[in-house]
Amino acid sequence: MPRGGLEVSGLPYGTRVYINGQVLLPASLVRALGIEWARYADILIRHNGRLIKLRGGCYC
Repeated sequence: MPRGGLEVSGLPYGTRVYINGQVLLPASLVRALGIEWARYADILIRHNGRLIKLRGGCYC
């Protein structure tokens, strides 16, 4: 069990999407999905029947 964190083992998982495009996921979900190595990801969200795509990547 993570230190003081929420144990999440799979999808679907509800989270907040911040106005700057950040999507924060619990470390346990990242481990369960096997994506610890990833720095960025594309996120697909379904909200009120609409599909929204957030594209990850470094825009430095």
